Amino acid sequence: MKRLIGTSLPRQFVTNSISALVVFLVALPLCIGIAAACGLTPDKGLIAGAIGGIVVGLTGGAPLQVSGPANGLIPGVAELVSEHGIAILGAAVMVAGLLQALAGFLRLGVFFRSFCPSVVYGLMAGFGLVIFSSQLMIALNGSPEATFFANLREAPHQIAEAFVSPAVQHAILTAGVTLATILMWNRYNRTRIPAYLVAIVTGTLVHAGLGLLSKTVEIPESLKQDLLEGTNSFSFLMAEDAVSLSVILEFAVTIAILASIETMVSTASLDKMTRTNPSDYDRELIAQGIGNFICGLFSAPPITGVIIRSSANVTAGATSRLSTILHGVLLLATIIAFGSALSYLPSAALAAILMHAALRLMNLEAVRKLVAEERRHLWTFGTTTIAVVTMGVLWGVALGLAISAWSLLRKFARLEIKQGAEKIELSGVATFMDLPKLLRILDRVPPHQPVVLCTSGVLYMDPSARETIESWMKGRTTLSAIRTASENVSVPLELTAIRSPS
Repeated sequence: MKRLIGTSLPRQFVTNSISALVVFLVALPLCIGIAAACGLTPDKGLIAGAIGGIVVGLTGGAPLQVSGPANGLIPGVAELVSEHGIAILGAAVMVAGLLQALAGFLRLGVFFRSFCPSVVYGLMAGFGLVIFSSQLMIALNGSPEATFFANLREAPHQIAEAFVSPAVQHAILTAGVTLATILMWNRYNRTRIPAYLVAIVTGTLVHAGLGLLSKTVEIPESLKQDLLEGTNSFSFLMAEDAVSLSVILEFAVTIAILASIETMVSTASLDKMTRTNPSDYDRELIAQGIGNFICGLFSAPPITGVIIRSSANVTAGATSRLSTILHGVLLLATIIAFGSALSYLPSAALAAILMHAALRLMNLEAVRKLVAEERRHLWTFGTTTIAVVTMGVLWGVALGLAISAWSLLRKFARLEIKQGAEKIELSGVATFMDLPKLLRILDRVPPHQPVVLCTSGVLYMDPSARETIESWMKGRTTLSAIRTASENVSVPLELTAIRSPS
């Protein structure tokens, strides 16, 4: 047992139990709210949180990481549930889990860590906008529309309803009280009690105490039976619609990619925070895959490593994976013992929590730092964000992947030019894409001035770059020289001295 959970019993049990309680209090409202935002009942979110705590906690490669349903996956899951139903969601999450586990076995964890940061921030910002717009409709006692712009169009009409509908007025009051509680608690609180927990309790008390008429969450009548039996995630095999399999594969790949990226980013951030033994990224990816496969069996939302809960775990003093496991046990106990009580939670209060979380998802401060380093990151960030908002999750992720691949290609295929008074040094990869920059420098060299063109650092030169340099050298009227990697000396101008592409 000690080897499994990484702690000495009972010496560290109390410490990890306290941190588990803190993480449980942070995770409880988020699991419920994320499930509701996805179009699922709250128990599905709690099931996912319990699986993330117990299953991933036992098997993962990052002992202090806390896994559960995450904000970043809400748009894709909500789209899938609204268009294709809960059974297809279960199948897609199961397949996504298998893909994640396979990626871990193939040791591809490092691949998901290498995504361009501006692309990741762009995806998260796009998701944040989509989540905020949908939850705004719920905070106004309405129903979220399918797209970001549809929500923006409907919001003014829903606001106008507040002048004649007491239910809308009550929803706005509940959401406002909940959001104000979050902001005030974050500013003035000096305890470990999380703001989201205080906010959901306050919103619920206001809603129940004043007898407000706005919507509350729906709980299935057979909650415990659903937990014991799971959901038939293989029912899609009986469907007559042949498109089901392609839909499952499309969303499974998207979920697997997004969940893996978010998990790897969270794991890397946690390693920087703890500065202890580095995490095993591939093992963590396998554990996430196992967890998501089990989530799919219950048609629960997919899970990822979540930095908010993980940082709360570390801050609360966790020393081993026991804390993560115990928090999962507490979530499971909540479903069994208090499942029916969840029906008292006002939908507007959960929406306010997710609106605040969506704004935090848009990490503009990190984007500002990236842009300060290199302005091209702004274009990448903006393009990815707009793609998610306008074209949807699938196309947004696809474009984000393409931009990330292009950024990596440009990073490794860049030609560096260092110009001196009598020497021009080239290094890296010389291709047709770099010719405008190279020609501007070469054309500024006076035709009668001797110059050394050093190519010893060039790893590859494509035919167009070679022909351009040859043409420039032929046009020289004075002795020029070129240094090659093999000779490493200046020699008289000879076209054969230019390295051919290998």
